[in-house]
Amino acid sequence: MDNEFTGTLVLIKETEEISDRFQKREFIVSDDDDKYEQLISFELHQDKVDLILGLNPGDKIKVGFNLRGREWIDNVGNKKYFNTLQAWRVDKLASAKEEDSNPDFNEFDQAEPFPGDDDDIHSGEFPVDNGDDYIDKIPF
Repeated sequence: MDNEFTGTLVLIKETEEISDRFQKREFIVSDDDDKYEQLISFELHQDKVDLILGLNPGDKIKVGFNLRGREWIDNVGNKKYFNTLQAWRVDKLASAKEEDSNPDFNEFDQAEPFPGDDDDIHSGEFPVDNGDDYIDKIPF
């Protein structure tokens, strides 16, 4: 099965030498489209462990992967089933620095205040009726 997943790189683990003939490297990607954060674990095997080099947490990436499953039987005979998302391609879509340079806020939210905006109406305090110009300070 060939699948693709796009998200933000969260963590890159060190390469593990499982045996003299097998090595793997795990990395975690966050799903950007889900309402609740989903942390997805992928594995790179053998000569693919270096595909993640040059990437950093925060980078937006696309992962090509195969879904693998296997059965494991313990000493008592109980069966357990495991799934692995085995990555075979990792493409960088945007770096963390590029994402930071395009903030999601309106540039006018950070604008300087207008002259005269330092009166009581905008200070967060309510005007007090002291009898003189109280009516002029009501904002409506």
